Amino acid sequence: MFGAQKDDLPEIWRQLIESWLRNRSCLCESTAYGENLRGSTWCRYGVGDSVGLGVELENRYKGIRTPHKMKFGVSGCTRECSEAQGKDVGIIATEKGWNLYVCGNGGMKPRHADLLAADIDRETLIKYLDRFMMFYIRTADKLTRTAPWLEKPRRRHRLPESGDH
Repeated sequence: MFGAQKDDLPEIWRQLIESWLRNRSCLCESTAYGENLRGSTWCRYGVGDSVGLGVELENRYKGIRTPHKMKFGVSGCTRECSEAQGKDVGIIATEKGWNLYVCGNGGMKPRHADLLAADIDRETLIKYLDRFMMFYIRTADKLTRTAPWLEKPRRRHRLPESGDH
């Protein structure tokens, strides 16, 4: 909402309500939630365009049916204000590129996400994220979030360690 003017608020509210009404029926089975921070556009610590990447990912994955809701977090710096490591997919900008974290969880059984790839460029990040999403969609049981899905023994050995990209 950074940069929005007071005169824009009625239209913003209209779009938010319209979007909510359109998507509420599939909230538990789709990529429904994303959080990105100000990034290099508005934050003095930002080293990556988290807002631009967040919008790109939202447009890329909206409407995709997943076994359970998925939460995304995109941070423009390693201060990680969006709490990306507590999301199903977390992306954090670094001086050398982006770090991709997967299978984090908050709530009753919090779990820090695993680092899937470090210091990768934007194109590679999206390629890895596409592959992760497809693997999760094809192998997870219905209504299983990414953190408990990853903890099943048959999955643990299939995700590469952070240096193996």
